[in-house]
Amino acid sequence: MIAYIIKSSLCLILLWGFYKLFLEKENIHFVKRFYLLFSLVFAFSVPFVTLTYEVEVVPQPEIILDTAVPMMMNVSEVNEVKEPINYISIIVWSLYGIGVLIFGIRFIKNLIDIGKKVRRNERLKETSHVNVLVGNSIVPHTFLDFIFVPKKEFQEKAIPKEILVHEKTHVLQKHTLDILFVELLQVIFWFNPVFIFIKKSIRLNHEFLADQNVLKQQFSIQSYVDLLLNYKNSSNQAGLSSPINYSLTKKRLQMMTKNFSRKKTILKMLAVLPLLAIGLLSFNNDIVAKEIIKEVPERLIEDDFELTIDASNNLYHEEKKINIDEVRNLAKEYVKLNATKKTTNASITFHQEANKDLFILPLLNELKDLGMDDIKFKNENFVEEPQSFEPSTTTDTSEKRTMTISKNWEKKDVQDGVTKEMVKEYDVWAKNINAKIKGNKPINIKQSEIYRMIDVYRKMTAEQRKGVEQFPDIPPPPPVPESPKVMKGEKSNIPPPPPPPAPEVKKGEKSDIPPPPPPAPKGKEYDNNKSKKSEKIKTEDGYAEILLSEEEDWTKEEKSVLKAEVQRELARERAELAREKAEIRREEAMVRAEESRMGQEIAMLSQEEARQAAENARENAMISREAAEKARAMAREAAEESRERSEKSMRKAEVQARKAEKEIRMEEMKARKNAQKAELEARKVIRKAEMNARKAEMEAEKKMRRAEMNAMRAEQRAARMAENNTPDKLIERMAKNDADFYYNGKQISAKEALKLVEGSNNKISIDASTKNGKSKVKLKD
Repeated sequence: MIAYIIKSSLCLILLWGFYKLFLEKENIHFVKRFYLLFSLVFAFSVPFVTLTYEVEVVPQPEIILDTAVPMMMNVSEVNEVKEPINYISIIVWSLYGIGVLIFGIRFIKNLIDIGKKVRRNERLKETSHVNVLVGNSIVPHTFLDFIFVPKKEFQEKAIPKEILVHEKTHVLQKHTLDILFVELLQVIFWFNPVFIFIKKSIRLNHEFLADQNVLKQQFSIQSYVDLLLNYKNSSNQAGLSSPINYSLTKKRLQMMTKNFSRKKTILKMLAVLPLLAIGLLSFNNDIVAKEIIKEVPERLIEDDFELTIDASNNLYHEEKKINIDEVRNLAKEYVKLNATKKTTNASITFHQEANKDLFILPLLNELKDLGMDDIKFKNENFVEEPQSFEPSTTTDTSEKRTMTISKNWEKKDVQDGVTKEMVKEYDVWAKNINAKIKGNKPINIKQSEIYRMIDVYRKMTAEQRKGVEQFPDIPPPPPVPESPKVMKGEKSNIPPPPPPPAPEVKKGEKSDIPPPPPPAPKGKEYDNNKSKKSEKIKTEDGYAEILLSEEEDWTKEEKSVLKAEVQRELARERAELAREKAEIRREEAMVRAEESRMGQEIAMLSQEEARQAAENARENAMISREAAEKARAMAREAAEESRERSEKSMRKAEVQARKAEKEIRMEEMKARKNAQKAELEARKVIRKAEMNARKAEMEAEKKMRRAEMNAMRAEQRAARMAENNTPDKLIERMAKNDADFYYNGKQISAKEALKLVEGSNNKISIDASTKNGKSKVKLKD
C-alpha cells in the first residue's frame, strides 16, 4: 500500500509539474481540462500495470534426481511461532479511517447544503439550466444545472449579461462533474497534498473556459475586466460551486488577451508522450519477461512416417504405392525438417506383412547413416524396447511385425506430460489409497507400484495435476520380522529354496519342450566379394538372426537354407529361455530372503532418519524464526524510512503550499491596490467631469442672463424707436431737415403731407430716402 501511494503521488506530481511549467499559460483550455483529468486517472492506475515482454526460450531437458528419502516428523514437537501484533499498522489504518470519515462528512455536508438551498428558494427553469433566486446578497455561482443568483438583482435585471453567460458556460460544459470527481478522490487520498494544487488548477482552468466563451460573444474585453474587478465579493456560497470571481488573479486577466500559437502548442503536447512513457516505466507494478517455449509441431510428435510392405514386397505410404527411391527422399526431408531443433521426434515406421526376402534391410543401413541409430520392433499390440541395429543371418517369421527406426529424443520435448490412460490409472489408484488411509484400512501395495506412480505423478503437467487426486501420504510399512541369523562356521537349519519343477510330459502326448539343437550344417559358401551383415532381432518367440546381403537376388536354395537355420536357431533359443527362467526363479527366492533381512535394517535406518529429520525441522524452524525476526526488523526500518520520507514530502508540500498562498495573497493585494488606484482615478475623472459640467452650466447661465438683458434692451430700443417712428413725427422730423415731399409723383409741402398722413389712418405708405445730402419723402396711397 505504501509503495502504491508513493508511486501514484510521484507520478501525479510529475504530470502536474509539467502542466504548471508548460501548459497552464497556453490558450488551449479544453485540452488542459482533459489533461488534468487524465493525469489523475493515469497516476492512480499506473501502479497496477504489469509490463510484459516476450522472450523465446528453447525447452531444456528436465533432470529429476530420484533421491527422495522417506521422512517421519513428529509435528507436535515443533513449537508454533506466533507472529507479534503489528500495532503500527493498526494505528496507521485507524488514522486513515478517521481522515476518510472527516473528509467524507465534509463532502456530504456540502452536498446537503446545496440541496437545501435549491429546495428553499424560488426556481425559474430555462431550456439549458435552472435559475435559483436566493434572497441573500450573493455572488452568482453554479452547481450542476443550477445557477444561483440574487433574487432582487435578477428581477430588476441588474445582473450584467456577461455574468450570466459566464455562469451558463459552467453549466453547459459540466464543470461541476470535474470538481465532484476530484473531491471524491480527495476523500480517499485525503493525506495527499497534491490534490490541493491540482484542484486549484482544475477550477482555474474552468474560469479560463468560461471567460473564453464570454469573449466569443463579442463582449468588450476592457469592460468585462472592469466588471470582474468591480464586482462584489461574498462568502455565502458552497465549496463545490463555481463562482464568477474565483481566483481573480493577474494570470486570469492576462489569459483573456493572450494569443494562440499553434506550433508552440503542438510541440508541448508532443512532449507529453515521452512524459507518459517515463511515468509508465518508472511507476508501474512490475516488468515481467514472458517466456515463449517453442512447441514441437504436432505432426512430428504424434505422427510417424509409416511404410507398409505387403506379401509382394510393395511399399505403401498413406495408402499410396511408392518405390524405394521415394522412401529415401522422404526420409532425408523428414530428417532435415527435424534437424533444426535440438530435440524433436523424428521416426519412420515400417509395417511388414510378408517380408520374404527382407529387401528393405539395406535401406535401414542408409537410414542409420542419416542419424537414426535405434531400431524399435513392435507387433500390432505390443512394442519392444529399442535395440541397436546389428546385421545377422535369418529370415523373418510369417507373422505381421512392425519395425520402427527412431532417434533417442528427449522425453520432455517429445511428450508434454503423460497420456490420458496413465492419468486415469493414477487418479483411480490415488483415490483408492486415500480412501483407505482416511478409513484406517489396511493397505497392501508393492514398492514397485509406488515408484511407478511417483514417476507418473512427476511427469504430469501442472494442468494434469489439477484434475487428479493429490498424491497420498502413505504411512511407513510395519517392521519386518527378524530373519533367522546364521553365524559363520555354524550349521544352519534353514532349508534351501526348492528348485523349479521340471515340466512333466505324459506318455503319448505332444510336448512343447524344444529338443536340443542339432549341429548347424555347413551352409553355402559365398564369394568373398559379397559383403555380409547380421543383426539380432527380438521377436515374440525369441531371437532371430537375419542374414543381410547387399545383393537383392536370392535363389530358392539359399532361401530354404536360411529358413532351416532360422528354425534351428529358434528351437535352441526356446530351450535356452526355459533354462534361464528356472535360474531366475531360483534367484528370486534368494532375493526375497535377502529383502526380508534388509527390511529390518531399513526400518531401523528410517527411524534414525526420522529423528534426524525432526532435529533438522527444529533447526529449520529456529532458522525461519530468526529470518522472520530479521524480516520484521527490516520491515520496521523500511516503514520508518518511508514514514520519514512521507513526512519530509508533506513538509515540502506544506512549504510549497504556503509559498503559493503567499504568492496568491500578494497577487490579490496587488490586484486590490490596482483596483483601488483605478477606482481613485475614476473618481478623479468623475469629479473633474462634474466640475467641468458645473462650469459649463454656470457659463450657460451667464450667457442666458446676458441674452435676456440684451433682449430687454432691444425691446426698449424698439419701443423707443417705435414711438419716434410714427408717420406724423417722421414727416415733422423730415421737414426739419428740409426734405422734399411728393404725393403720387407731385411735389407737395410739408403741411400738406402732414394733413394727408393724419387723415389717412396709416393707409398711406411712406418711403424716405437721402441722396447727396438731400432727403426725399414719397407718399403713396
